[in-house]
Order: sequence, then structure tokens, then C-alpha cells
Amino acid sequence: MVRAEELKYDERGLIPCIVQDAATGEVLTLAWQSREALERTLRSGQATFWSRSRGEIWVKGATSGNTQAVRAVRTDCDHDAVLLRVAPVGPACHTGARSCFFEAVEGAPEAPGAPGETLARLEQVLKPGNPLLLKVRVQVEEAGTRLSLQEARRLDELPERAAADEFRVRLEMQALSEEILDRLEDVLASSPGPCPVVFEMCSPDGCVAVLQAKQRVKSTPELAETVRQICGARSVVTVAE
Repeated sequence: MVRAEELKYDERGLIPCIVQDAATGEVLTLAWQSREALERTLRSGQATFWSRSRGEIWVKGATSGNTQAVRAVRTDCDHDAVLLRVAPVGPACHTGARSCFFEAVEGAPEAPGAPGETLARLEQVLKPGNPLLLKVRVQVEEAGTRLSLQEARRLDELPERAAADEFRVRLEMQALSEEILDRLEDVLASSPGPCPVVFEMCSPDGCVAVLQAKQRVKSTPELAETVRQICGARSVVTVAE
């Protein structure tokens, strides 16, 4: 256990602060904290930083409403950086993006998104502004948990098997992209109806996350075929009668 005064601040009295979504593991932003900003964070439970441009302490979301409730505070092995694990409300970036880290560097390899990033994108695409309904079946082996979400905003029991009155879609996590999610959002939005939409997020090792979307659709063979064209031939599990 390390006290705030034992951390290694730079010559300006500041320490870099990485902010991470506690539920998904997604890196949201890099900010700076003074000792006072860190102590206020610990007291209030709200992410609080030092603005180098304005020369003052500021609380994330104080004006925008995009707050970050702190779930854990960690430091690295050298005690010269801080990690805040937070439950964000709204985007982290002033541009409106969920994470500040969305610009690719030219010439760098393009790795697929991590499971937490994919789930974060799904939450944003499928249920903007609403809590995530999530049930996770975690495969545990001797090496440990293969897929886990340490926190969810709301945890509800969802049926293991597809119900006859739902439109259930299976998504392969490793094959998802921004383009696919955008196309899927447009297709579902263009077919409103009474049928609930449920997504099965499948990872390569067999783990499944079941997400229930807020929107409902008119479940038709035509909609199913369009979704299959976007997400793959085996993507539509059930089509309501």
C-alpha cells in the first residue's frame, strides 16, 4: 500500500494518470494529477485532475456531465504513474469519442480490438445512453479466467437459450469491425418492430457474452438475410415467428 505523498511527482509536482474503464479494460485517456488532485480523487470518488493549460484542478464531468466514478486507484512498480479504474458516464474525450485513443499512427500495424474494446463499442452502438444488460458465462481453466468483466453497470439474468419471440444474432468477436457495427446499427434501426434483439458475443476460445439491446425490430426472413450478409452466414440464431 502506497500513500499519495510517497509517489514520485515531477519537477512541476505532477504525475501522469492513466484512466481505464473498470468494466471493459479499455484505456480512456491520459491526464495529469497533482498531489492535491489525487487526494481529492481519493476523498470524493470522482476522477479529478490538474489542467496544465489552465493551471487549476478540475473534476471530470463537472461541466459536461461525463463523469468518471473511481472504482480503484493503482500505481506502477516505480511509483511514478497512477492508474484510475473508473465507471464512466458518457465519453472521455472532448471530441465526443468514448476514448481519447482513437487516432491510428501512420505506418503502425493494425491489431484487432481487444475483447473489452469490442464490448465497449457494442454498448455504445446498441444502447446509446442506456445501461448494459449483460450476462457472461466465463470459461475457467487451470490458467485462470479466459474472459471476464470485472464490473457491469447492471447485471441481469438472461435466458441461456434463444426464445422463440426474439431476434438473436451471434457475433464473432475477432471478426468485428467499426464498419460492421455501423452497418448493423443502420439495418436494425431501419426495421423497427416488437421483437427484442439479443446478441451473443463469441470469442475464439468459446466464451460467450449475451447482450440484450434496447431496440426492437420487425423480425422477418429479409432482415435475417441482410444481417447474415453483414455478419456471416451463421450469425442469425433465431428469427421470431
